[in-house]
Parts: sequence; C-alpha cells; structure tokens
Amino acid sequence: MCATSGCVFKKRPNNDQVEFIHCPIALTPYPFPAHLIEQAFSYQTELGVMFSQLASKHDTIMKILMGTSLSDKFVQRLVEVSIKA
Repeated sequence: MCATSGCVFKKRPNNDQVEFIHCPIALTPYPFPAHLIEQAFSYQTELGVMFSQLASKHDTIMKILMGTSLSDKFVQRLVEVSIKA
C-alpha cells in the first residue's frame, strides 16, 4: 500500500473487506514548473470540447457508469437516481 503526501482513512467495514481512502493534502504550495503549467493550459480548450461532447451523450455515460456501479456504491446510487428521473 502506497500512502505518501496525504492521509489515509479507513472506511467502515463492508463484509470482511477492509478498505482505505487516500486523501492527498499539502500544507505549503508546491513549486510547479512554469512550462508544465503552460502545457496544461494549452490542453484546456481541447479538453473542454471533448468533455462537452461526452456530456451530451447520455447513453454513453450510462454505459460507462453501469460498469463502474458494480463496484462503487456511490456511482450505483447516481445511476439509480438517473434512471428514475
């Protein structure tokens, strides 16, 4: 188990499974190289277009979430609410 640069919280027991959640934290700003920030900003427009197009495809999102909902109760609840709506 790798848990650095943050906290690890133990989830409530679910059957016999023990699970942990990693919560990254930082107490001080991290010196991030300017060229990497500029690179990230350069992708912003393309990513915005991609996410906008994906968000308009309800069937595709539901297919993705259905698989995820098998192992994630929060996503499972989101899918159930979406189906009822």
